[in-house]
Amino acid sequence: MLPIEKYHDLLVAKLVEADHSNKHKVKDDLLQSLIRSDCQSSIFNSFIELDRLKFCYIYETIDEYLKTNENQISKAINFIIQDILPPNTNKGLNRNSLYLSESGLLSSQLPSHYKFDRAVASMLKINPSLVNKDNLIVPKYSNTIRIYLDFAVLIYKPTTQQIRSLSKLDIKKYFILDQVVDSLFDPLIDKLPNYVSVQ
Repeated sequence: MLPIEKYHDLLVAKLVEADHSNKHKVKDDLLQSLIRSDCQSSIFNSFIELDRLKFCYIYETIDEYLKTNENQISKAINFIIQDILPPNTNKGLNRNSLYLSESGLLSSQLPSHYKFDRAVASMLKINPSLVNKDNLIVPKYSNTIRIYLDFAVLIYKPTTQQIRSLSKLDIKKYFILDQVVDSLFDPLIDKLPNYVSVQ
């Protein structure tokens, strides 16, 4: 028989997939089952908090949002990391799905990057269904670094605060466009463009 923590990990993984696939009935059933069984997983707790961020959207695309608003994505990211996400409890599955903000703030364990991106889109009243695993807005429209397991995905040159945070993490590989490097101080990273906020 599976230990309860492993059973919860399996249910949380199914929950994340059901959410991504927009299988609402399956998602609701899994949510209720995990709540009833008092799941204490960090990823599940993050999922619950991110799932609560649902607003009526008024922008169908990110470009439509950016045409009429100052880019508030970085502010929304920092707000979610600091004020919405629960602290890591190190209980349950560790997916090491994290985001590192421009200011060096590291998120707690995320159920997935797309779930975080959907929460950001919802906060900014952008249609969250635009976001999926292959179309993340947070790394593209802010200088936020995506971390998964022991690798980091960089689109822009990291800030001093990000470099400090990355040097403390156990990152083994850095993905830069279509190349992989082993060091944060590789010349390819220095050649990345600086992030400029899109207005």
